[in-house]
Amino acid sequence: MQKLLSEFRALYRERLQRIDQSGDGGEPALQRKVTVLQSFVEDLSEQNEVLIQTVEDVKQEAESRVGGLQQELEELQRRLHVKDGQLVKLQNGSQQGGFSPSKRPPLAPCPVPADAAETTTTIPGAPGCHADWRPDLPSQDPLLHHIRQQLKEASLSQQEAQSQVEEREAQIQELQDTITELHQEMSLKDQDKLSQLQELHLLESRVKELTLQVQSSEETVNQLRRELAAVESTVSAGQPWSGVPPLHPIGLRGTELLKSELSRRDGTIQKLRQDVLQSHQARDSQSAQLDAQEQRISQLHRELQESQQELQRGHGRSQQLHRDLSAAQSQARELRAQLSEVKGRLAQVEAENEALRTCKQEQNAEVARLSAELRSLRAALQEQEQGSEEAAETGRRCGELERELKEAQAQLTLCEERAEEQLKQLQSEVASLKAQHSSASQQLQERSGEVQSLQRALEEVQEREREQGRDYSSLRLQLSRAREELHSATHRQDHAVQEQGEERRRMEEQCEQLQGEVGRLQEQLETERAAIQRERSEREEEVERLREDQKRVKDEVTAAENKVSRLQREAELTERARREEVTGRDGSCRTGGAAAIGPRGAEGAGH
Repeated sequence: MQKLLSEFRALYRERLQRIDQSGDGGEPALQRKVTVLQSFVEDLSEQNEVLIQTVEDVKQEAESRVGGLQQELEELQRRLHVKDGQLVKLQNGSQQGGFSPSKRPPLAPCPVPADAAETTTTIPGAPGCHADWRPDLPSQDPLLHHIRQQLKEASLSQQEAQSQVEEREAQIQELQDTITELHQEMSLKDQDKLSQLQELHLLESRVKELTLQVQSSEETVNQLRRELAAVESTVSAGQPWSGVPPLHPIGLRGTELLKSELSRRDGTIQKLRQDVLQSHQARDSQSAQLDAQEQRISQLHRELQESQQELQRGHGRSQQLHRDLSAAQSQARELRAQLSEVKGRLAQVEAENEALRTCKQEQNAEVARLSAELRSLRAALQEQEQGSEEAAETGRRCGELERELKEAQAQLTLCEERAEEQLKQLQSEVASLKAQHSSASQQLQERSGEVQSLQRALEEVQEREREQGRDYSSLRLQLSRAREELHSATHRQDHAVQEQGEERRRMEEQCEQLQGEVGRLQEQLETERAAIQRERSEREEEVERLREDQKRVKDEVTAAENKVSRLQREAELTERARREEVTGRDGSCRTGGAAAIGPRGAEGAGH
């Protein structure tokens, strides 16, 4: 049994050491430790119930054995009363034997017990009868002593069981106080978790608002990007003309700044989403742990109620055993008193028996004297044949003595016959009592062995209870350590909550900064958008003006080309006419014609 208990403790210690060596730390390790300790407490509770049941079985068996011994004592007492009646009958028969009361020594006035019935009728022919039965009476003293010893041991065991029950009550009360404190701590943790969940909901709503704002900002930025791309495409379409001015450098810097700001804000949004996801996961894990702890607390409450009910039942059984033990002790005291009274009465009966033997010896001597006197009277009567008065008196005296002698011999014969019959009956009863005494002694030895085995079992149970007490002390130490670790974990959790609050405030400040930056960026975007729109309108106006100038120049070039072609045709016609006229003129006229053509060409070239 001790080996099993040591292996049981070693197993749970090894499990706790494995949890400590895993190096996880934090609330998961504490939860596993608490689970192991709770299973250890459940196993100890089951063992405690088994021990209580074993103690109850031992007590019931001891009570049954004590009841059997009490029944045997009652049977012996009944037989003593029967023997007492038989002794009284023998005493009355001896008184009716016809002996002279003046020659008998006085007897004791106390009643004669039944144990000494056969000692009052000892005859000379059976001197060993009293000596054979006399040692059987003191043989009952070890039996009563053994019964008293068993009663004392049962009383001590009952006191130890009562002290153990009180100690268990104190331990259960302490466990109940500890569970109440843990329940209060769990309530505080539930309140903290509720406040954290409320703050988490506020943060989630705030993050949703910021997400919506960021989405609107992203839509605005995307729209601006599309407009900027359209402007750039428009500007790139007008690049072949050197008269189009380049894109404003402020717009390019604003675009790059917007891109970098959007990238940074995308990273911030991803981080916020990850934080929200982690907060959701932490909330789910804490909710699961809270549910498990609530279930464990309810289970511990049920176990505590069952233990209290079992303790109440054990207390009732203990009170009943106390009452039974008190009754058994009172009966044992009565039996001891009766035994003392029987011993005193037995001593008195032995004294009366000695007096009866002395009286019987005196009566035998008187019979012998009367016989001798009768013989002498007969001799004197034979010598005196004459009929004198003395002879007549002697004859009358002789007849009276002969009658008395015959009566005494008849009474003595009757007493001897009655004594022999009663002696035979008492011898048979003594033989049966010896057989019963031997069987009772054998049963007593067997029961002594059983009592010793029960005592050993009780010692083992007490050792197991002491071992459980040590285990309970170690369990309390581990529970206090777990509570300290729980307090430290709660402190760390509070610190983490404070850090989360600070982080939340920083995030709110950052969100406000982001909102300010978004506002500034929106204003800057509106300003740049207005500038871009103005620049775009100016460029469009300039492009339209350039297109109009180009069209006008093209029209002028076309008109000039038409005019040149017309002038060329006119010149050709004039040249042909002049050639026809020059055929008959001289060289001076040809020079004058060329000078007239020169100013016209210069005028056409100027147009």
